[in-house]
Amino acid sequence: MLNKHSYIKKTKISICPIPKMLAHAHSRTLCSCKMCIDPLGDHVLTCKQHTGSVRGHNHLMDVVASLSRDSKISPVRVNHKVSTTGDGTRKQGDVEISNFPISLWDGLVIDVSFVCEFKGSSRAPGGWNNSVRHSNVILQALANVKNNKYKDVYGIVHKAFAPAIIGMSGQIHADFLWLLRVLGFNRCSCTMRAWARRIRSELRLFNG
Repeated sequence: MLNKHSYIKKTKISICPIPKMLAHAHSRTLCSCKMCIDPLGDHVLTCKQHTGSVRGHNHLMDVVASLSRDSKISPVRVNHKVSTTGDGTRKQGDVEISNFPISLWDGLVIDVSFVCEFKGSSRAPGGWNNSVRHSNVILQALANVKNNKYKDVYGIVHKAFAPAIIGMSGQIHADFLWLLRVLGFNRCSCTMRAWARRIRSELRLFNG
C-alpha cells in the first residue's frame, strides 16, 4: 500500500512548511534544548525538552487506554497508577490492562513512544524535505530497549509487557500492531453483541 510519503516522493510534491514554524525558523528561534526550530516541526514533535513531545506521548497513551476501555477489557490503569516492576527499582509503564486475555499472565503493561524516524533534519539538504526515512529497524531498536528495561522485571510480578511504538510518518511497530488487532477485535465483538441484544429486544417488543 502506498503511504503518503512515498506518494509525495513519487509525484514530486514537496512537503510544505508549517507557517508558524517557518516564522520561527526564519527568526532562528531556539528550543529550550538550544536547537533551532525547523520549518516542518519535526524537532518540536520529538524533542524531550519540549511540551510537543510530552503531548504526543500522552495522546498516544490516552488512545491506547481509551481503546482498551471501549473493548470492555478492564480495569485499565494509566500513568502513575500502573503497577511497578518487581526488581525494587519501581519502574512503571504507561498503561496497564489487568484482564487482558493472555494466558499465564496477570495482565499486560504497555509502554508507548512517539518517535521521529526521518533521516537527518528538515533543516538540512536530503533530510525530511526529501521524505527519506529510516526503515522499521529504528522502531525495532527502540522496542529492544524497552523490552530490556521492562520485560523481565515485570515478569517477576506476573505481568506481560509490550512496547507500543509509532513513528511520525505513521510507521507502527509489529508489537503495537498486534495489540491494536486484539483490542480492535474485542471492540468489534462488543459492538456486535450490543447490536444483537438490541435487535432481540426490538423483536420481542414487535412480537408482543
